[in-house]
Amino acid sequence: FFDGFMQLSGDRQMGFGVGPIPVSSILLYTKHLGLDREVEEDFLHFMKEMDLEFLAYAKEQRELDQKMQEAQSKQKRR
Repeated sequence: FFDGFMQLSGDRQMGFGVGPIPVSSILLYTKHLGLDREVEEDFLHFMKEMDLEFLAYAKEQRELDQKMQEAQSKQKRR
């Protein structure tokens, strides 16, 4: 599943932050692999769960980066 997650991560929309992997991309990937319905459902479930964890991590990292930039900006003003 991890290999699929890494390959599908390239389908994310980028804008003001990292977006989720589109479900349509996940389903297209399962069709490409020829997964049966039960495995497809499991794959979709795990991709969505992994994606939620990744998005939470990315948000946390973005907030830490903002705090560091703010702190550096304040130090430069002194």
